[in-house]
Amino acid sequence: MAAKMTQALETGNLSRRGIIAMLLLSAAMVVGMAVLSYQSTRQLEAATRERETSGDIRDATEDLLSQLKDAETGQRGYLLTGKDEYLEPYHTALSRIPADLDYSRLWNLQPPRPPYRDEFLKRNCRLPICFLSGEMAK
Repeated sequence: MAAKMTQALETGNLSRRGIIAMLLLSAAMVVGMAVLSYQSTRQLEAATRERETSGDIRDATEDLLSQLKDAETGQRGYLLTGKDEYLEPYHTALSRIPADLDYSRLWNLQPPRPPYRDEFLKRNCRLPICFLSGEMAK
């Protein structure tokens, strides 16, 4: 059929049925490209959201680690010098760590949801917090 269409185009003897067939084929191709373009755009948007979520998780984890370091540094400074000025970063960090851990619960709302992530963070942050609080109480 394609050979007949090509021959008809070359000779100028294209029937009305042939023109309609070519228009329908062209319209189907345009619709197909539009569908593919739409799907591609949706995939790009989903990938962008996932990247932003991953960045938020990374930033929050870095903040949590920074708070733990600040608490440990403040504790160490106080224990070495006995100066109360070192207690300020210690208390600030200890007050912010539970909020940072609660924020981590929001991560589990994002698919995919690794079930271990929240518990891993809590378990591994509680040990230093308990150690720091216990040392300061002595």
